[in-house]
Amino acid sequence: MEKLDTAPSAKTRFTVTVSLTVVKTSAMCTAALAQSPAPATFPTEFPAEAQTPDAKALAERLGGKVFKANGPNSLGWRLDIKTSGFLFLDLSNGLRDDGPWRTEDGKLCVNYRGRIPAGCNEVRLVGDTVLLKTRAGEVVTLVQQ
Repeated sequence: MEKLDTAPSAKTRFTVTVSLTVVKTSAMCTAALAQSPAPATFPTEFPAEAQTPDAKALAERLGGKVFKANGPNSLGWRLDIKTSGFLFLDLSNGLRDDGPWRTEDGKLCVNYRGRIPAGCNEVRLVGDTVLLKTRAGEVVTLVQQ
């Protein structure tokens, strides 16, 4: 009677080890994703109690102040709005831009000089809170620094 070799070959041991490692790694990644916080969702409408400031009141509220905001995809913003009429924008992804700013009734308008297109964003006030609607339509809170 012929004796069969029942010991696994090196190739079989390697395949089994790699397969188990892949399964364990995949399970750990799935568990980590399940425990990660869901991406923040932003409203697309201003709250009912939000007030539309006139151009002068908005300029007084924004001018000479620095604001920070967290936008969609966890993108951080820093707006340095100078009373000289110039605005400096720094994003957490490294993008920077600047340009002259002005207000219209319920709008902050900036003529950026770099990569960001010039335009206006709707702004509303709820008490001392400044809300800005992004060009993508999300409403973010500008926090004065």
